[in-house]
Order: sequence, then C-alpha cells, then structure tokens
Amino acid sequence: MLSLSRPCSTSSAISLDSCLHVVRHGDDDDDDDQEGESSVSAVLRDGVDCLAWSPCERFVLAGLRGGHVQVVHLKTRRPLPALQVAENGAEEEEGKGGGPFFVHCQFQDDPDCPGQSVRLIGSNAKVDA
Repeated sequence: MLSLSRPCSTSSAISLDSCLHVVRHGDDDDDDDQEGESSVSAVLRDGVDCLAWSPCERFVLAGLRGGHVQVVHLKTRRPLPALQVAENGAEEEEGKGGGPFFVHCQFQDDPDCPGQSVRLIGSNAKVDA
C-alpha cells in the first residue's frame, strides 16, 4: 500500500507498505535545527495506512494497519515505539484481512487540552489520541 503525506514546508513523506521515507526539499542547508534531516528511511512495525506531520515538522505520525500509531523523530532518524490505540477486530475476522485500518490522521488544536491532539479516523471508527 502506498501512502503520501501532504508536503510540509521543507520535506515530503512517502511510505510503501511498512517502509517510510522522508525526503527534504529546498536549500535550507544553513538551518542548524534541520541538520541531519536530508533524508530519513525507517521500517515501521506494520504497513502504513496514513501519514501526518506534527505542527513543528520534526515528527511524522504514521497510522498503521493493526490499530497501531508510530511516530518517527526526524532529527534522530528513529521511529519511537508503536502504540496500540485501537483493536483491529476486522483483520481477525475470517476473509477480511489486508485492508486499511486508518483512513486519515491529523494533528489539531484541542480547546479542552493545552497543546495539540491527534485525530485518527479508522475504517470502522474515529479514535482521538
């Protein structure tokens, strides 16, 4: 399965199955905060259904098949441990495996909680994390 993120100001993210690739574009080589982020490749826990950029553009969030979410820190080029946020009962049912679990993920302002929240929309339900 192929997933594309919306491009952020300096990079684009693409995944193919469980492989995530972030490619930097532009000429911001003198920006120390972005040093070492020219490209990132990581193998994630499971196939990627959807991608989203954090507002600071230092993290890429991946909604994975199986109900997991995994975040990749771009500066260290490392994926953080995957978190189970939803049960994936659909794949356990006979004859229904292999489809996307999440169809959309995004960061958004949360008026009830300071900072950002993550909204994941699954093929069967919505999960707010």
